[in-house]
Amino acid sequence: MKLLNTIFNSQFGPATPNGNLALWPYLWAASLAVVWLLPVGAVPWTTYAADLWMAIVALFGGVTVLLIARKAVPWHATAVGCAFLAMVPWLQWSIGLLPYFGQAWITSLYISGFCLAILVGTAWEKLYPAQFMNLFAGAVLFAAIASVGLQLYAWSGLSDAGALGPLFAGVSRSRPSGALGQPNQLATFLLWGLIASFYFYDKKTIGGRGVLAVAGFLLLGLALTQSRTGILSAVCLWAWICFHRNMWERKFPAHAVTGLLIYFLICPYILERAGDFLLLDRGSTLTRLEQKSEVRLEAWHMLSHAALLEPWWGYGWTETSAAQINISDKFNTLGGLFSHSHNLFLDIILWMGLPLGCIIILALLWIMIKIMAGIRNSEEAALSLCLLVVGIHAMLEFPLQYAYFLLPIGLILGVLSVRMNFAPVWKGNRWIAPGILILLTVALGITVKDYSNVENSYLLLRLEQGVLGQNRPPLGGPPEVKVLTHLREWIVVSRIKPRPHMTAGELAQLEVMNRRYPSRSFAYQLASAYALNNRPQEALVWLNRICKFTDTQDCMLVEKAWKMAAQQDPRFASVLWP
Repeated sequence: MKLLNTIFNSQFGPATPNGNLALWPYLWAASLAVVWLLPVGAVPWTTYAADLWMAIVALFGGVTVLLIARKAVPWHATAVGCAFLAMVPWLQWSIGLLPYFGQAWITSLYISGFCLAILVGTAWEKLYPAQFMNLFAGAVLFAAIASVGLQLYAWSGLSDAGALGPLFAGVSRSRPSGALGQPNQLATFLLWGLIASFYFYDKKTIGGRGVLAVAGFLLLGLALTQSRTGILSAVCLWAWICFHRNMWERKFPAHAVTGLLIYFLICPYILERAGDFLLLDRGSTLTRLEQKSEVRLEAWHMLSHAALLEPWWGYGWTETSAAQINISDKFNTLGGLFSHSHNLFLDIILWMGLPLGCIIILALLWIMIKIMAGIRNSEEAALSLCLLVVGIHAMLEFPLQYAYFLLPIGLILGVLSVRMNFAPVWKGNRWIAPGILILLTVALGITVKDYSNVENSYLLLRLEQGVLGQNRPPLGGPPEVKVLTHLREWIVVSRIKPRPHMTAGELAQLEVMNRRYPSRSFAYQLASAYALNNRPQEALVWLNRICKFTDTQDCMLVEKAWKMAAQQDPRFASVLWP
């Protein structure tokens, strides 16, 4: 206990009757570290386990802090703004921008959770100043070091025969991503770990040699991700630390920080030579870093034009793929589907239109500038740099779609609002935050129950399609759900077989699903349905779109399947392959 208290170096809450410190902060930090070490799951919700565990950890912290505080939590501008944003998906669903109730439910649930995280962070910092930062940094540093260990385990090939092998199935050995399953996600998280190590060095918990060793290990993992986003963020961190050394109690030697950056930049070459020396069967560590083409630029160009087609209301929250489908006929293929635009600001405009989107973007910029300009000490610097790293990542991807980034960012915003003395917009009421917490706990329980049914139904669907074959009857009906209607509809549509004399409602059902969850199989299914129902023009439209959001191999497979069908049915033959 003394060792942990030395590491976290803060007041951990009220003493127990025997004079010992409360255990809940240690349990919270340990539980938080587990979030980033949970393996990636399967479709249809690959990050379900990590996001669920993150939600449970956040609720655990929220319940404890609010029970101890027993005071009204002030609402700052960020919390008030999120509360209003949580209502936007419901408005979009009510006017038809979001076709499924489940889309509005999940989106609103995530935004509401973000709002609650801000309130909990605010209450936490008021109750025990600096405690959150110490707990958060400790959890992040532990999980980051463990993640690099998992990376090396996969990179070295030990995962092929080791006990953890099944967890690494399908993971690239040239770009290992730990338990997060996505290299850029891990890169951002490892930078969080790097910031945490600098913070503990500043607090004299880690010595100079210790922080260099930890930083070197984390930067090795960052190099393994081959993340160009990570490189950009690392350079920005280096620049900020070098030019703002006064923010730290123990000023970092500029030559040491620069040396770490140089070491990081040559790490890919070190790993390449080490892999050759060890005769490791893995892809090149330099391949991605040497790529010159960037599909993001083409996607931004296309999606910017899509935004101008729906300038007032947008396409609906999370409907980036619908925007791509809407305009794909006018552009060259991107070789894949974009569920988000790889730029937070562009996504916001696509989802909510130019007027509301621009207001939100200006508000985000104002908040970020205000935070970065208000840094006065190492705690605020470390928390703000965590925001900065995620912000840079959000300009090139969408890390905030994952609760394991979204909720910690909410907690950080709440803590910084108190530390930087931001004026609250509303003083709040003692029962508002606990009431939101109770409602979100109930909503989470309903979602978990629904997804359990969806998961079971999806497994039966995969069994039908992959083992029993397409001509067998369904093994079960659609899953019983209360809120996840979009996932139920996805399973229902997957079982529909194109046939003549389909009703307009059935064709519309397929069309809506193709706009929300476009895929090669769904698009081919819809084109076949249109062809069999003597609507060749609509069939041709979707055949043309298939190759606009799939790679060359998938396009060739669909072309082959269509031409084979055309030999057997004149209705397919009447629709020439575009």
